[in-house]
Amino acid sequence: MKTKTLRFFFRFFFSFFFRFFFSFFFGFGFFFGFFFGFFFGFFFFSFFFSFFFWRFFSSTLFYLII
Repeated sequence: MKTKTLRFFFRFFFSFFFRFFFSFFFGFGFFFGFFFGFFFGFFFFSFFFSFFFWRFFSSTLFYLII
């Protein structure tokens, strides 16, 4: 009887703990993932866009000059 109640208590405690932990983790992960994903996505998009635009613009300018 004691092990059954202990098992029930541990199951309840671990289910509550994991539910709280995963909700907290996914909430923080969603918030920080959205924030940092937007920031780094904007940074990398601007970097790659400027890089490809500069390559394309320099190649077309080179062909136009020649």
